[in-house]
Amino acid sequence: MKSFATWPEDYPPSPGRLLRSRLGRRLFGLFIACALVPVCAVGLLSFKRVTHQLTLRGQERLEALARAAGKTIRSRLIVFESDLRREAPGLVRCGSARGWRSNEGCGDLLLYAAEDILVHTQGTTLRLAGQAEPAESLSPAWLVTVAPGRSALAVSNRGGDSRFYMVHRAGTGAKRRGADALVIARIRNDYLWNPADEKDLPGRTELALLDPQQGRLAGHAPDSAKGLTASWMMSQTESLQLPSWRVVMTEPRADVFAPLAGFVRTFPIVLGLALLGVVVLGVIQIRRNLVPLVELVQGTRRVAKGDLHTPVRVAGNDELAALGGEFNAMVARLDHQIRALETAAEIDRAILSSVDTAAIAQTVLDRVPEVIPCEAASLTVIGAEGEGAATTWMAPDTANGGTTRTAAMVRLAPDELLQTNLHPEWLALGEESPVPGYLAHLVGDGAG
Repeated sequence: MKSFATWPEDYPPSPGRLLRSRLGRRLFGLFIACALVPVCAVGLLSFKRVTHQLTLRGQERLEALARAAGKTIRSRLIVFESDLRREAPGLVRCGSARGWRSNEGCGDLLLYAAEDILVHTQGTTLRLAGQAEPAESLSPAWLVTVAPGRSALAVSNRGGDSRFYMVHRAGTGAKRRGADALVIARIRNDYLWNPADEKDLPGRTELALLDPQQGRLAGHAPDSAKGLTASWMMSQTESLQLPSWRVVMTEPRADVFAPLAGFVRTFPIVLGLALLGVVVLGVIQIRRNLVPLVELVQGTRRVAKGDLHTPVRVAGNDELAALGGEFNAMVARLDHQIRALETAAEIDRAILSSVDTAAIAQTVLDRVPEVIPCEAASLTVIGAEGEGAATTWMAPDTANGGTTRTAAMVRLAPDELLQTNLHPEWLALGEESPVPGYLAHLVGDGAG
């Protein structure tokens, strides 16, 4: 046999007990879902939208920074190459002179950006300025082939130590073939990108200079998993042959999404407050809707136990209050019908168990007001002969201490007797209707 959930016996129920019912849990879950689902959906969509916009703006900003930094490095290389081209004839002449002393002072104008200046001609390499280096480091065998009158940038990356060389091929003025010389200048690393340039970058943005063959030449290795990256490819010039360098800018994701930090901090608080408000309002609304149902259940239980005199108490002006009023009216009608049946049964028992007409009349007059509310009542018994003789029992004279109903002999007029025969069940008299003689005592007492 299927069992049904029942309400607790104690009344009024607490919010905790209300949530033990299936209906209470469904209503509470509905409140939570209707409140939190839209808030979470709007928050999630807003977060994704703002994150996407910040990513796009951050990418555009990094691309602009990479382009600006790349153009800065490229312009510095062009300036140094033009200075080297201008000084190349004099450097070649210095390199052709004999003796170290005679070469002192050559290339000093390029030392603002160069660490070493070398001249390689006719298989001989001569240092004109800067610090001496091991011969294998200065060997031009690894240098790129440079066309006469042009320059090229070469890179040596040994063990993470990057060295940049500007190579220019200049003519010596000799008429014999192969008399051209290579002027080699090692560029200082801080000339291309120095700490002052690093400080000009916003936040924790970092620069990295990448070569397709040599790998990372300067800066920090970019990590796209930890931040946003953007790159710019360095282009060639007419007189300067440049490697296919890429300038890469990297910014940590924490800096890119820093404007979202406030949202990330406040959204859980707002969500928690919303949840708290929903819980409070949900419990109030659930109690407001379920307490009338509990009262109706308690009223039904009272009716089942035979209590038809205690109405249910449902406050408000909604449908539940209307249902409570209809329930009370139904119970009142049921009580009236039960009392009418009990009265009729008692009258029947009095008639069947007694032959004393006065006792029967006393019982009937005592119980009739319980079935039909009235101010006064009387009972007239017509004789069996049907000649109009009758006996009327009247209310006791309570003013003089009487408790027993009195009887009086009356005679019905022919029209009154005819009227009772025509209406054996009931007869209703209006204010303008003539009062029969057997009811004259009621009018005389002031009863209507």
